[in-house]
Amino acid sequence: MSRVKGYDTCQRLSDNINFFNAILNDPWHDGKPFFIGRYLTNVGEDDRNMDKKMTLDEVRLLAKNNIKIVSIFQGEIDGYSTDRGVINARTAVEAAAALSQPADTPIYFAIERGIESEIEERNIRSYLQGVVSVLADTSENPNRYKLGVYGPQNRCKKVKEEWYTDAYTMFGHPHGESYSGWTIEQDYCPSGYSGNLKDLVDFNISRTSDYGGWLYHQYPASWSNYGSGIKHRKKCLYCDKYIYEYHTPDSTGTRCTKCGYTGAIAIPTVEKGDEDRE
Repeated sequence: MSRVKGYDTCQRLSDNINFFNAILNDPWHDGKPFFIGRYLTNVGEDDRNMDKKMTLDEVRLLAKNNIKIVSIFQGEIDGYSTDRGVINARTAVEAAAALSQPADTPIYFAIERGIESEIEERNIRSYLQGVVSVLADTSENPNRYKLGVYGPQNRCKKVKEEWYTDAYTMFGHPHGESYSGWTIEQDYCPSGYSGNLKDLVDFNISRTSDYGGWLYHQYPASWSNYGSGIKHRKKCLYCDKYIYEYHTPDSTGTRCTKCGYTGAIAIPTVEKGDEDRE
C-alpha cells in the first residue's frame, strides 16, 4: 500500500530544463522516486496557447532520471457522446503507442465537468462507453491500455463505484463528496509546502503503488553475454532496466547462437523474461 508522490503539468519538460531541474530538486518528493502526469496530445486552440503534448525526447529524459509518467488524455469535446468517446479513445491509443507507452498501463481520460444532472450523467456515461468499446477491442487497442478517468471527485466516484470498478481514477478540484477508491489525488498545493513550484504544477499522491506510472524503455539490437550458462540480457539505453532471454544453443549444445556464450548451457529452450533493475 505504498503511496507515491508526483506532479502534473502542461509544460513539456524537455523544452524547459530549468523547470525540469526545479522539479528534480523540489522538496515535495523528498528525493524519492516520483511520477509526473503529462498529456498525450494537444486540444485544438488551448486557451493557454501551449504545446503541451509529450514527445519522445521528453519521455526519454524522464526515463534517464527514473521518473515515471502518468498519461493524461484531454480530447476534443463537442458534446459527450458514444461517438466522441470512440474518436477520442482511438486518438489516445495511437498517441500512447507512438510514445512507446508499455502495454497494460492506463490512460486517464479527462472529463471536464462534474455530474450535476441526469442528462450530464447519461452523456458522460455514453462517452465512457465509447472509450471502453475501443479499449476492449484488441484490434484497436493491441497494447491493452486500461481505462483511467481524471476529473472532479464526484465524477470519479460515480465511475469507480457504479460504472467501471476496475478503472483508475485521478481526482482534482472541485473535490466534492469523498470516496476511498481513488487512485491519484490531486492538490493545487499541499499544506506546508516550502518549494518554488506553487502555481506552476499540481501536486499529486497515489493511494497505492499501482497507479499506472510507466517508464520508457529502449533496448539495443544485440543480446549481451554476461557469463551466465542460462541466459543473456539487454540493458535499457535510458535506465537500469534489463530484459532476459534463455540461451539458444547450437547443434553442439555448447554455444549460444544469439549472444556467443560458450560453455555448458543449462536451459536449451527459448523463452523471454523480464526482471527488475539491478
